[in-house]
Amino acid sequence: MGSEPEVSGICFEIPDITISLEKSGVPLVAHENFSKPREIEKLVIVPSKKELGLSFKGNQKMVVEALEAMNEKEALEMKASLESKDNILFEHSFYTRPSKSEDEQLNVFRFPPLVAPIKCTVFPLIKTAKFDDVGKIIAKSLTAARISHIIDITGTSIGKRYARIDEIGVPFAVTVDSTDSVTNGQQLQCHKFGLELIRPNEEMLFLKDAIENTVA
Repeated sequence: MGSEPEVSGICFEIPDITISLEKSGVPLVAHENFSKPREIEKLVIVPSKKELGLSFKGNQKMVVEALEAMNEKEALEMKASLESKDNILFEHSFYTRPSKSEDEQLNVFRFPPLVAPIKCTVFPLIKTAKFDDVGKIIAKSLTAARISHIIDITGTSIGKRYARIDEIGVPFAVTVDSTDSVTNGQQLQCHKFGLELIRPNEEMLFLKDAIENTVA
């Protein structure tokens, strides 16, 4: 990769004795006779054509045929390769930080917004019906913008709620700090790694742009 440093190395390979067979000239096989026939399990790839169609569109047929033509060794190696990418993401997104009281270490996943399963949370600052209603209005705006989110109206302290979303890797949060903020634009949008004021009447397009363009 040129001068780029390697950040992780995971190797998984199904044993292949073809070369050993050729070099040794010895049939490296074993046989055992059974008194009765035995059933064995065989890995069979069954592509999800609907999901592949949504992802690959016009190339769906080619992808399906390639998957169905795979043997067990190739399928297991592909599975391991995909899992290793998840492992790398988790490995390089995780860290710990001290709690406010500094008596414990809190777990944090810093997922890039583009791949975070949940993009945003909504926190009413105070546990009242009016604050909850404003939070629900913002949640509807996020739904309309197709931004995955959760709303936390438990009334737990704001610090504990931020700690919760840190544990599951949510990169953005909207804190409702005023019950009339839907009209005067005073919500405080909090990225975990920076703060800025936003206006809710922009239909959350600012957040979609941040999700699509923020790398880390």
